[in-house]
Amino acid sequence: MTNPMKILLIGSGAREHAMARVIALSPLCDELWVAPGNPGIATLNRDHSGAAPTNIIAISANDIADLVAFAVETKISFVVCGPEDPLTLGLYDAMTAAGIACLGPSRAAAALEGSKIMMKDLAQRNNIPTARYEHFTDATAANQFAKKLWDETHKPIVIKTDGLAAGKGVVIAETLAAAAATIDAILVQKKFGPAGDEIIIEEFLTGQELSYFVLSDGTNGVFMGTAEDHKQAFDNDQGPNTGGMGAFTPSPILNAALQAQIERDIVAPTIAGMNSIGAPYVGVLFFGLMVENNHATLLEINIRLGDPEAAVVLETMQTDLLIAMMSAQKHALEDFSIKHWHNQQGQPQTALAVVMAAEGYPEQPQKGQEITLPTSLPDGCRLLHAGTALNSDGKLIASGGRVLTLVATADDIPAARAKIYGAIKTINFPRSFYRSDIGARKKQK
Repeated sequence: MTNPMKILLIGSGAREHAMARVIALSPLCDELWVAPGNPGIATLNRDHSGAAPTNIIAISANDIADLVAFAVETKISFVVCGPEDPLTLGLYDAMTAAGIACLGPSRAAAALEGSKIMMKDLAQRNNIPTARYEHFTDATAANQFAKKLWDETHKPIVIKTDGLAAGKGVVIAETLAAAAATIDAILVQKKFGPAGDEIIIEEFLTGQELSYFVLSDGTNGVFMGTAEDHKQAFDNDQGPNTGGMGAFTPSPILNAALQAQIERDIVAPTIAGMNSIGAPYVGVLFFGLMVENNHATLLEINIRLGDPEAAVVLETMQTDLLIAMMSAQKHALEDFSIKHWHNQQGQPQTALAVVMAAEGYPEQPQKGQEITLPTSLPDGCRLLHAGTALNSDGKLIASGGRVLTLVATADDIPAARAKIYGAIKTINFPRSFYRSDIGARKKQK
């Protein structure tokens, strides 16, 4: 008889709600703990028959010492991390040192997202196609390079913080004056704190963005799925950059030739390059790509599933996520593949997610307002919690910027859009907003 499997999932967003649902339904999971979780995750056992007992533990995702102590005391079998911050703080290293199996990159390998400069330098050393760039700590030098790019290309200028900035550290300056203002805000005024002590300025790429997900065991990379994200706050890609206002999967621009090029030119050399610097990468790799003329160029690499991309990718994944992640942690992906659901016509299942955000997001989200949820949602729709909490009266309230994520599955994007925008009207969330055009952007060649 095998010992019961106790799983610890770290995080509190819609990504973690999506992960918690599929992990709790895995036959390998006997008990799930989520730190710090959210009110939606707390209802998994009520909402999903067959889900393993699910418990919320009030430990911050970044409190590495308390998370390790809890894992040891509770005899956790396996640890999965949703957000990037704990991994960059050394979660994997600390859990491994305590004898707890944990999926994720080491602290050294987590710098792949923790430092955009490290990622760009890795790409340059390994001939991975990426935009021309330079990095700076001095505003005067940064402005000089920005002007050089502007004079040569007459295209917008991309400015990125080196460190983590909650998905908001990338600015696309449409003019040279806007670039100068952004450089000043980050390097001089310290808008993003230490994350912006150094910045990257890079050439603007045209085309269509693609999110490409891979699970790596340090040697092998297994394809997990694709998605297209909508970053700007408002319809028609207007307004400030956010952590993501919606996404859909699969991306219709992916084809066999493009996927072969991505695997050959980007995925394989990234995994090999990490080995070459003595920091083998184990865990999820999220490649942000720009595709033009059926050729992908690397924009960024993240060390986790995206949010809201996770909501749609996991909704369509047929393979047990827990089995896949445990196989990666055991360096056993050589003959592993991840399968996805298909509809009755044999086409890949479509999933689409829309984020409901609090008024004022991303700059100053209005928190504390009460939310009333419907007793049920239409078939094929699911509600994921992110920035929610319970007040002293036990009422559900908004406690963050991105508050709820609705997910719909259907045979195609138009059908999924019809479902989700019908369901979203049944949620009473005053002073919230959402984009009405998720999945409706025009396709580029």
